[in-house]
Amino acid sequence: LRLDWGDGFPLMPATRDAVDELLTGTSLPPDHVVCDMPPGFGIATVEKIAVNAAAAGARPEHMPVIIGAVKALSQMGSAGGKSLLMSTSPQAPLLVVNGPIAQELDVNSRSALGPGFDNRVNIVIGRAFSMCMRNIGHWYPNKMDMDTIGTTRKFVLCIAENEKMSPWEPYHVDKGFKASESAVSVFVTNGELDVQDQGNTTAEGLLKTVAYGATFGTRGLWERHSEERLILLPPDVAGPVGAQGFTKSGAKEFIHMHANASLGKMTQYVPLEGEARTAAHWQWIKGLTEQERLDVTVPVLESAERYDILVVGADRAKTLVMPSGPSAETVGVDQYRP
Repeated sequence: LRLDWGDGFPLMPATRDAVDELLTGTSLPPDHVVCDMPPGFGIATVEKIAVNAAAAGARPEHMPVIIGAVKALSQMGSAGGKSLLMSTSPQAPLLVVNGPIAQELDVNSRSALGPGFDNRVNIVIGRAFSMCMRNIGHWYPNKMDMDTIGTTRKFVLCIAENEKMSPWEPYHVDKGFKASESAVSVFVTNGELDVQDQGNTTAEGLLKTVAYGATFGTRGLWERHSEERLILLPPDVAGPVGAQGFTKSGAKEFIHMHANASLGKMTQYVPLEGEARTAAHWQWIKGLTEQERLDVTVPVLESAERYDILVVGADRAKTLVMPSGPSAETVGVDQYRP
């Protein structure tokens, strides 16, 4: 039957024994309600999560991360958990694991977004999460997922931050956790761009290249907007930047200062005339000619806090910039361990 229960690939049988084995991976009882899961707000019990995790081929030790990711998505609210997931645009979640559990589970933090044996755990955890989105959150294509073209990012992946090679505190510490705690974050992404640096060695040169890549995307003129940039910075960029005196917040400020673009080009996709969503403080742009609008240069995002920097990747100065937003949600996973 064509029910879209899976992702198009063969599924593992979610037998009673397989589900019971997965339930040993958490201290929570099977009937515990974790949350209601967007975008369709089905009730996510621990057992329902285990059923979907079994079909994805997950192991008991993966359960705390999967449960935490489901919970994190539910905390994004209507802007992230419902509206964007039901959009005709290709928004999709990305999971990031921090803390000791990443190493314990062998979640890859280097060439982490691709296929292969090194990413077997990344793929299984991401797949289990996406199965929950479909069969608990009702995120079925052409029903609640109204994406016009689609994206391979909806084969959801899970990665770890490369904490050992980072010059800064890991991402979950930025969110209020201790480095010794484990956590999972859910980002909502809307595209990806490989930003190559071909020879810069100074921190400023490396960061200017990243800033140029961060201009990839659009900006709305409504009262509030949720556009952000997720920057996966490889050790070959993060290392020199940190060694030359940049804190993470300083790097974000530098990128924000240099990530500028033509307002006219960024907003061309939203006609200004008769557009009720244009905020009052942007009304002045309507009186400009098209050329004048193109000549106005503005930061692509509202503030430096709209950028998230995570150290991910193998060697070589290849940064990945992903338009994202609203802000990621992070949930501690130690509470879900047996």
